[in-house]
Amino acid sequence: MGSDNPDKPNHSTQIVVAVIGLVGVLGGALIANWDKLFPHGESQVAPAPAKTDVPKLPHSDVPRRSSTTTPPVVQGVNINGVWRDVNLGTIYQVSQDGQSFRFSGSHPTFESSGLGTIRGRVLESSYQTRYRQGGISTGNCSGELSPDAKQIVSRCLDSATGQWMSLVVR
Repeated sequence: MGSDNPDKPNHSTQIVVAVIGLVGVLGGALIANWDKLFPHGESQVAPAPAKTDVPKLPHSDVPRRSSTTTPPVVQGVNINGVWRDVNLGTIYQVSQDGQSFRFSGSHPTFESSGLGTIRGRVLESSYQTRYRQGGISTGNCSGELSPDAKQIVSRCLDSATGQWMSLVVR
């Protein structure tokens, strides 16, 4: 079923993994946004605050926003611990130090390790994967941590397998 040549990519496996990843990501997104898609009841809108006369500041005293603002830091974001890829079964160990993190992943056919940064709930990472049958690939991922910090949905680009989606859970 697989290729006899370990250097030749197995396209059917890549397609199956991509489809499984896409289904997992869509399922995770559906679960994460269930309350938005199917509201439980009528939402109550708070009344608008009463207008008050606010003295206007001279133009030079008005605070200015930088065009290169960074996303706000979400206090208490903690991704330390063990995570599992729901599609491939890969187990990841994550160690966080402030806004930086390291991870290593173990799967029957490969091992991965990498570094990343956290900005709010957005995670950016780069990694290297060593395949047990030989070969190495590298890649980058951009993902988002769920509000309850129990799942991360990422879009990745790998030098060997191309673009793929990942859904990892605690």
